[in-house]
Amino acid sequence: MYSPPQRQQCYQSSWYRQRHSLQAGRGRFASTREPAHCLERNPRVFVSRLFENRGHQHFVRLRRPLVACLLLALVIYAPLFTTVFYTNHLIPNVWVSPYPSYRTVSEGRWLADIILLLAGGSGVQVIQSIVGFAILALNGVLLSVIFWATSGFQIFLVSATLLLHPAILDYFSFTSDAIGFVLADAFLLAGIVALGSIQRFSLAVALCSLLFMASIAVYQPKLAVMATLAVLWCALPQRASGGRWGMGAQAGTGMPLSRLSRVFRAAAACLIGILLYLLSLKVIGVEGAGARTQINGVVEMSREFLRSFVTFGHYFILHVNYLPQNVRLLPAALCLLALALTFAGEWRSREVKSAVLIVLLLALLPPSLSLAFIVNDQAPQFAGRLLSAHAYFVAALAAFVLGFARLRPFSTILVAALVYFFAIHAAQEITAASLRNDYQMLQLNRIVQAVERTVPDLYERRRALVVIGDPVPFDASRIVRESDDGYHSQLDTTMFIHYRQVLILNSLLGHDVFVSSDEREKEIAKAACAGRRPWPAAESVFLTDDLLVILLEPLSPDVRVTW
Repeated sequence: MYSPPQRQQCYQSSWYRQRHSLQAGRGRFASTREPAHCLERNPRVFVSRLFENRGHQHFVRLRRPLVACLLLALVIYAPLFTTVFYTNHLIPNVWVSPYPSYRTVSEGRWLADIILLLAGGSGVQVIQSIVGFAILALNGVLLSVIFWATSGFQIFLVSATLLLHPAILDYFSFTSDAIGFVLADAFLLAGIVALGSIQRFSLAVALCSLLFMASIAVYQPKLAVMATLAVLWCALPQRASGGRWGMGAQAGTGMPLSRLSRVFRAAAACLIGILLYLLSLKVIGVEGAGARTQINGVVEMSREFLRSFVTFGHYFILHVNYLPQNVRLLPAALCLLALALTFAGEWRSREVKSAVLIVLLLALLPPSLSLAFIVNDQAPQFAGRLLSAHAYFVAALAAFVLGFARLRPFSTILVAALVYFFAIHAAQEITAASLRNDYQMLQLNRIVQAVERTVPDLYERRRALVVIGDPVPFDASRIVRESDDGYHSQLDTTMFIHYRQVLILNSLLGHDVFVSSDEREKEIAKAACAGRRPWPAAESVFLTDDLLVILLEPLSPDVRVTW
């Protein structure tokens, strides 16, 4: 127990005076009993009583949806928590990387490099998955708070929509980047909260722009998530602070910010955040990484801008291949419901200028969702990590429609149906990835055994390696009901990819016995493959002119060859 001087000091603290007044009739601590943190030294009892105080009522309300989301992730994505997936990025991502690494020097992702350094400098998939899904669940809570969802079940549905969206799986397929990806999203959501919660314009924009810059410094394609969240925050109605959460309202007044004020705040924060990031690149001196860091010209940007409207219809209306055939209109129904609710409010208020502004903002949604490709058209078109703005778009609309009491039964059924089908698809995808992992390792073991049989002096000296083609791919169509979902992850790729073949084969053999071949050696290998049958024929692995050649596919002009 506390001594009398310690107890007296506790009574006189500002925290106690502000939150636990001893005057009669004021709050649940109106009696003369000691405050909870003075009564117990047992940390478990202290924390338990601390959460019971009114100052922590929000956290108490969020415990159940957060725990439910984490359990859901653990059930659906179980292999990510227990298995190391051998993808084409496992090596070298699992190795301890120097600081600064290529992320800073070549790609300009200097904050991602710092996050990885704080995580130990190497990718540990189990830790990345546990921490990543925990932060992702918190992101779902922030998204719910911003866009009207209030009850615990609503928050669970919104967070589950985000966790299970097909684009999210790609976050966890790089071994070392999952925490960085979800933290970048958290920075963006925190920036939106700052814009709506801080009354002073300059302070709100300054804090938000710093958070936006941090997100871009983790991964530049987060520009799409940033733009999507900003447009949605400006376009969708905001409630006053009289509700349960009081988010999105002007501090000190209880009234929501006007739509025009939100537009000015969001535009200023986005522009300043981008300029700060570009300034940081000048300070660092980034070398560039070819297609990965390319910035389009005006012509390419214009073409991709127009193409974004077609892409929007492709992903949300015409080709929703991640859902069964009979329910593929669910995303379109969610979009139409949110659109109707938005314009219904404007119709009641009779504000023509605000309605015109909403139309302009909604017209910016397709380009915002595709902003990563507008900036760089060389980016992988179907990579889930580049399309993660779609996940936040769907989850934000789910939170918005769940906030309307009169339509809540219908909107709850709609969002719950999406979560159900997302869960089925995610479970099938991760099962296919786990089986693909075993299939590829068994296949590579057979290739290694064939190499050891073919080269008698394999471990005595180094020689060039030429691999023609890719291994026989794993057929996931029998496992995943809708395998071509438009959101690809690195878990779908072959480990023995052409730009990793020398590195991976040396790693499996335990010695650096192979080196990359030059153009002359590749031409010799191609000429020697004439008339040979590809893998798994015994003649597909052979020596010629002291070169080891592995023929995985029939020779053709467009077949890939080892880098």
